[in-house]
Amino acid sequence: MIKFAVCISLPSGIGIFWKRKESRSICRKPNMSGSREAGFQTDLRGELDPMEQAIMAAVQEAVHGVTVPGLVRSIGTAQGFSRQEIRHAIRCLVDTGYLTYGAVNGQIYLTTSLQRTDLVSPHLLLAPSGVCTTPPPHVHVLKLDPAQSFGCGRHPTTRICLRGLDWLASQGAPPQSSPFLDIGTGTGVLAIAAARLGWPSGVAVDRDPCAVREAAHHIAVNALSHRITLETVDIFALPDAFELILANLRFPTLTDLVPKLARKQAPGKWLVLSGYQAAEVARLESVCSENGYRLCWSDCVTGWAGGVFQRDEMCFT
Repeated sequence: MIKFAVCISLPSGIGIFWKRKESRSICRKPNMSGSREAGFQTDLRGELDPMEQAIMAAVQEAVHGVTVPGLVRSIGTAQGFSRQEIRHAIRCLVDTGYLTYGAVNGQIYLTTSLQRTDLVSPHLLLAPSGVCTTPPPHVHVLKLDPAQSFGCGRHPTTRICLRGLDWLASQGAPPQSSPFLDIGTGTGVLAIAAARLGWPSGVAVDRDPCAVREAAHHIAVNALSHRITLETVDIFALPDAFELILANLRFPTLTDLVPKLARKQAPGKWLVLSGYQAAEVARLESVCSENGYRLCWSDCVTGWAGGVFQRDEMCFT
């Protein structure tokens, strides 16, 4: 029988260490620290092995973190890995800066680390505001700090929206004058990404005071206060001239919202959606189709889905 021990140290940091078999070594050296120039984490599907990918997906889907015992049980049951292998992989992911430990009400959780750069799509790099980065050519840095609001880049739906935006920009979509609208902006990450990818200006809307405060901080940190306006008003009180609308919201909200958004967008305009699950894709796409939106791009990550839709000109002939 292989025994393991747990050691926790506070307040300087939270560390969990296991005695483990050394037959499988997948640890890699961290590629950044503090304010030094950062390296770049690429798409997890290309850098991590299947067990590590499963662990990262489970932690990202949990949004606010998952306990180590809970993660070991879920990954072991679903993937068939041994407890020792999973614990070893978790430790390596912590050592290399992919995951970090946090404590809430005395309970220790694993979350994805915000102290590591993350190349979430071909042209979008998430990075802590205090980290000096020299990105590759044509890669835009989105500076984010730890926040309470949704949209730190951890959750699959945020990542899907960012990838969808990147794809849309690569098709030559950003206009010279028409603004975008980000509904439920949270941290402001989608609005910041849209501005970085070429949309000249936009409106980010949220009614949560915490989200408004954090979005304002991130917009300022990214030097975009002159291009992104924060609002707390009803979106239907805004002008109907948005080239692009972003909405990372839950399925019931989206199905209610899409018919109303269709009345705000002219033919050829764009809609980027996420927040719905794989089992809800058919219904959501049907609602979009019924309201004149044609699916142009889609993605599904760990059971979450999203898509880029265009207001179809054929519906107006």
